[in-house]
Amino acid sequence: MEASSGLGQRYPGDVGYRFPHVVCPARMGQTTSENKTPSRYHSSTNLSLRYEDCLIDTMYQYSTHPVHYLSELEVFIGNIIGKVGAQSKRQREYSTSMKEKFERDVTFTINCILKDPVTGKESEESLERSIACLAVAMEENIPRKKVGVLRSFAYIAAAVCLKEVEKFQGPLWG
Repeated sequence: MEASSGLGQRYPGDVGYRFPHVVCPARMGQTTSENKTPSRYHSSTNLSLRYEDCLIDTMYQYSTHPVHYLSELEVFIGNIIGKVGAQSKRQREYSTSMKEKFERDVTFTINCILKDPVTGKESEESLERSIACLAVAMEENIPRKKVGVLRSFAYIAAAVCLKEVEKFQGPLWG
């Protein structure tokens, strides 16, 4: 069971192949047990793990070498950094599609924090959920195989938390 990366080549690194327990935005149209359990969206730990699994999949899928993954920084900034300095045409193409996939994953993660999983509308619990996600992100992370400790979920959770605090309290600056 191989899945297409959308780049014209086939990769076994698709989320459904390597991480069958994860539902990334690209696989949301498919029916799985994850889609039927909205209570999982409330769990900050599960959301963090889900984001990290999507990130690892992206790190693997867009790597130009089959053994070495991209770094978290390369995925987060949306730019594949080559050893030579200048990007090849293939790396530029990969960077563009990688950036789009990562933005979809981040938007999905933010929506899981902000929106009610049942109605899909802005939740009254979004401030509490964003604080819980930030608390989970600040805990000591366990290193993942081949990629080490992932830290970018903390930045996403902090940004969402600040935005929610600002909504609750009013503008912080100004």
